[in-house]
Amino acid sequence: MKRSTERILTTHCGSLPRPPALLDLMKARLQGDGVDPEVYAGRLRQAVADSVRLQVEHGLDVVTDGEQSKTGFFSYVYERFGGFAARPDAPVTSFSAEVKAFPEYYQEYFRSRAQTPVTSTSTTSGRRSGCRTTGP
Repeated sequence: MKRSTERILTTHCGSLPRPPALLDLMKARLQGDGVDPEVYAGRLRQAVADSVRLQVEHGLDVVTDGEQSKTGFFSYVYERFGGFAARPDAPVTSFSAEVKAFPEYYQEYFRSRAQTPVTSTSTTSGRRSGCRTTGP
């Protein structure tokens, strides 16, 4: 772990913007369209490398992968645990106050990201096979 007794180290938490080419592949995967796994992995690796490079260039001391592989919290859970089902007809209202406060931002956000609510269908869960994360 990086430490300093001279100054407060800087970092960030949460997702950093994903490149449009990666977002397009993420949407296609979520919609069940055929996506070449090697192409996806290559775009993801490049997005992580770019994210790390930008953090270093901007002087962050502790860098992350920028959550480039995560399409969103609910889809992240859905991809890795059993017992959840998509509800595409359900409204997405989990942060409506923010949406009202920043309508221009969220108009673009919802346009460029797949948003599919999920519901728990059982109490049984477990890692789905073939899932990988980019972090520890």
